[in-house]
Amino acid sequence: MEENVMEARQSLSRRDLLKGAGLVGATAVFGAALSGCASQGEDGTTLAATADVEWARETDIVVLGMGAAGLAAAITASREGAETLVLEKSSEEDSGGNSRVSGNIWCVATDEAAGLEYALNCANRIADQDTVEYLTAFMKAGMTLNDDFLIDFDMDIVELPGVYAPEHPGVPHSDGCSVVYCANGTVGESALWEAMRVGLDECENVEVLYEAPGLRLITDADGAVIGVVANVEGAEVNIKARKGVILCTGGYEFNDSMIENTYPAWPLFGRGTPYNTGDGIKMAQKVGADLWHMNCTQMGVGQIKVPGLDFGNGAYDSDIITTAVHFTVTEPTEGRLSLIHVDKHGKRFMAEDRPDRHSFGRREYLGWYDGIECEWPNLPFWLITDAATGTAGPLGVASNNESSKFSWFNAHSGYEWSEDNAPEVERGWVLKADTLAELASMMEVEAADLEATVERYNAMATAGVDEDFGRAAELMAPLGAGPYYALQVFPAIYNTQGGPKRNTKAQTLDPFGEPIPGLYNCGECGAGFGWVYNGGWNMAECCITGMWAATDAAARDAWDA
Repeated sequence: MEENVMEARQSLSRRDLLKGAGLVGATAVFGAALSGCASQGEDGTTLAATADVEWARETDIVVLGMGAAGLAAAITASREGAETLVLEKSSEEDSGGNSRVSGNIWCVATDEAAGLEYALNCANRIADQDTVEYLTAFMKAGMTLNDDFLIDFDMDIVELPGVYAPEHPGVPHSDGCSVVYCANGTVGESALWEAMRVGLDECENVEVLYEAPGLRLITDADGAVIGVVANVEGAEVNIKARKGVILCTGGYEFNDSMIENTYPAWPLFGRGTPYNTGDGIKMAQKVGADLWHMNCTQMGVGQIKVPGLDFGNGAYDSDIITTAVHFTVTEPTEGRLSLIHVDKHGKRFMAEDRPDRHSFGRREYLGWYDGIECEWPNLPFWLITDAATGTAGPLGVASNNESSKFSWFNAHSGYEWSEDNAPEVERGWVLKADTLAELASMMEVEAADLEATVERYNAMATAGVDEDFGRAAELMAPLGAGPYYALQVFPAIYNTQGGPKRNTKAQTLDPFGEPIPGLYNCGECGAGFGWVYNGGWNMAECCITGMWAATDAAARDAWDA
């Protein structure tokens, strides 16, 4: 079966593109595709001024990206009889976007009204009518997603009772507002994405081109999207999309300038694919798309910078790749209780056992800005522990094995975190010192402040009452003898939600609510959720919006007919 799948996998090379355009041997067409008869609008958008544009390739539908949204779109387009070309920014090894390194769970409602009520309450009363209509359609489609689409793939659909159902119980909700499923009963692997990837291999009229990022959209004189400019082996080529372009390019977690203009704090580091740099969002903006839900941000706990690793393919800067702190030290549990979290000045700032609900619960503390001192005192913060806890098990969770594919680092680094943290100390990822004063010096905080913080915490832990922040007595224990350990911890961006605004056909909308002809956006590239996000909604949305977009695009008349 695997050999057949590999044989069936279609990947376009530069020569394949030439052949598809009927231009074998005419390599110069790639330059002509740029100059040709395509002209530039005043804003730099590529406009097709005449019918004489030089196309290096043409197809019915172009899908940009092959996470779960891109796969759903391409598979649906194939089933609708549309010739489809998938352009993937990454290498084949790195493909899959956040879908491949997420929890691989999907969340839907079992009661449409309850699901809508919960989603709108999560939006905290700021949902406009377009969002209401969108979420209504999403909840309805989610109720039949398993039977309408996911049942077709080679995986077992397993319900996870009690998980994220709902994730935010404090939000007003009713029974049936959410139920969570996973593929093959496993969480943190790539089972859902991999099953859909095999499904794509079995489709007809679908081709995949790797390391071919979309650069710009091509529009006609009326603003309709008729193609895309892509980078193919260093050359910019024009690819005609007779029926539509579907943006499945993910979010912007690794675009610093976009983060600094939408998030309440920085610097931040991402857990997902470093290829998510907002490409689709910028392309859509260029042709007049409106944006929505830029306020829905996933900033949780907690990332450790781990520079210096060779990831093998050189596609990104390892200095911005991070791994996660082990959950038993971000939320102290039995056996890992002798630890505290302190700010840049060596002082505690929150109850260490405070829950983190997929973004909220802790981000309010980590992202707090001191307007008097003009700083984020808790970003990054320090995790401090003693000798016993510092050697009791891994302080990080990097693990390249079948049960730990969550996050880009775990899936791609090949790094196994040690049991005693000694190699990580040697690498400089974890600080270690015999005394608190020495540790404070390494952290660049005042020794007296850190020592006073530990002394006060130890006294409260011994007494069983956290007078400062209310940490549960059974979840706190005094810090014992050194040597002491410290980790510098940053907030973690799981993924972004905001992006191009879309309707219930996944058509991209302009600021006046009108669809931009020929343009669609799916999944994380403009998600329909605002303010608070429930775990598993994104994967369901990827599948649903991919289906919506491809169904509508396939039914359109070809613009060049």
